[in-house]
Amino acid sequence: MGFSLYINSRVEVEGWDIEILFRNFAEKHRKKSMSGILIVFFLICLLFPVKGFAADWETVTASAEVPLEKLQEILDSPDFGGEKDSWTIRLKNPRQQRNYPDINFGPMIEKLRRIFALALRLILITLIAGLLVFLLFYLHRLRNMRKLKHERHGGTDSRIMRILPDKRPENPESLLNKALAFFEQGNIRLAWGYCTAAAILSWPFYRGLVFPPNATESDCANMVNSITDNDTTNNDEARTFSDLIKNWVNFAYAGRLPPAGSFEEAVDLCRRLGSANG
Repeated sequence: MGFSLYINSRVEVEGWDIEILFRNFAEKHRKKSMSGILIVFFLICLLFPVKGFAADWETVTASAEVPLEKLQEILDSPDFGGEKDSWTIRLKNPRQQRNYPDINFGPMIEKLRRIFALALRLILITLIAGLLVFLLFYLHRLRNMRKLKHERHGGTDSRIMRILPDKRPENPESLLNKALAFFEQGNIRLAWGYCTAAAILSWPFYRGLVFPPNATESDCANMVNSITDNDTTNNDEARTFSDLIKNWVNFAYAGRLPPAGSFEEAVDLCRRLGSANG
């Protein structure tokens, strides 16, 4: 409420609302001619004379003087809750103070009260001690179970030991046989796929050429071409391998069938790579 009164007095004395209107007016009419701005400003000055603001200032300052006793009376009212400083959240002071009667219990009642308080304290201490004993017993049992499980697994640190199956890659010969079987069944795509896999696997399997793990089919063909020497047989094998890779890439990614007789050449390449003379 005090802050609202402060804002209201500043608006009345300094004209904050009019200042905002002036700023909006300046932003809207910044690019207009100076003559139009002077005319509008002169009209605004006629509507709000400066002398009126001076008179209003004297009137407001004269009427805004409030006696200190009146402010103290407002602060001491129950609506403000008094002036007591506290770290707690409290409501305003109650309007009516209730006086409870002071009942004087006899010595028997006082003794029963003390006995009940002592019994309740013993019950709480017993419950806490029982929880601690149960927690210690649970931790001891859990430790014994882990130790027994550790001994059952041969004393190894790992909880579970699994024997991984020995999965070795297929050899080029088995892949070539699958390619021929699919070719006889009329499944040309699988036949070319297995034949290409057999040709790529034949180089590291029979010739000792190791391809990078992330090498593509074209990378394998380029690597084979880079290691060929002047031997006619090696050059012919590299050329046939490059043609095989091109046919497979065009078939697998572009959907273009390889030319007639190219599959037989690819099979012959795989057999030459796996032969003893190759």
